[in-house]
Amino acid sequence: MPKKDKKAKPSKADPEDSPDEKEDDKSDPEPSPPPPVTKKTAFAMLNSDDSEEEEEEEVTDVPKASAKKKKKDKETDDLSNMFGEKKKKKKDGADKADKADKADKADKADKADKADKGDKVKKDKKPKPVIGEVLSVSPVPKKDKLRICKVIASSKSGAQSIDIVTSAKNIVAGKKFIVALEGVTTPSGIEVKQTKVGGVDSFGMFCGPSEMKWDTDVLDKEEAVMVGDLSETGSPAPTYEAAVEAARERQAAAAAAAAAAAEQQKKADGKKRQEKNKQK
Repeated sequence: MPKKDKKAKPSKADPEDSPDEKEDDKSDPEPSPPPPVTKKTAFAMLNSDDSEEEEEEEVTDVPKASAKKKKKDKETDDLSNMFGEKKKKKKDGADKADKADKADKADKADKADKADKGDKVKKDKKPKPVIGEVLSVSPVPKKDKLRICKVIASSKSGAQSIDIVTSAKNIVAGKKFIVALEGVTTPSGIEVKQTKVGGVDSFGMFCGPSEMKWDTDVLDKEEAVMVGDLSETGSPAPTYEAAVEAARERQAAAAAAAAAAAEQQKKADGKKRQEKNKQK
């Protein structure tokens, strides 16, 4: 038997198709070919991924930046509040310390002032030289330069006189002088005590400018300091200026009295000459 060919040979198409087949060809248009698929290289794919990530980051960076700024502002505010509170506390502490320091200084100053006033009161309580009025002056037996003076040195009624022995030349009865009684320390540092002078008990001393620690340009250092007649007996000794003023007033009064006496003497001498001339 002859072998059959497994592959069937295609039959030649009929050159003339049927009209149905032609219509079918016209009614079903051919589909458009798909766009060509371009293959990306690995480098291009990496660039593409990076650009996509950058775009995403650009989109997400705005809210992130805003959130970071808010967080930073909050942290700054927190720090400001914290350090501001610390500064405020430090300032309050410094103010309190300053106030306490001022109060302490004021308290110390007040105590020092009270202590100073207390010392001043104590010093004021110590007896000081006073104004004494001379009642009488008599000589000390066998002592030509010494005299016994009876002096009132208190303004109290009924006050008794005391005896003071002195060698001062200007002491006269009826005048007032600065005296230091027993127990007094003079400005020059002399402690006055009861003592015997020329064999006579003396209970005080008359003060000159040296004993008062004053200048001796106007006041005579060899004389007791005389005060004005209107000065109150027993009152504290006057100031240097007051004593000098009183001395100048006395000097002026003495000069006026001397001038008046000289004028009277001149007139008296003139009358005598006239009488002599008449007798001639």
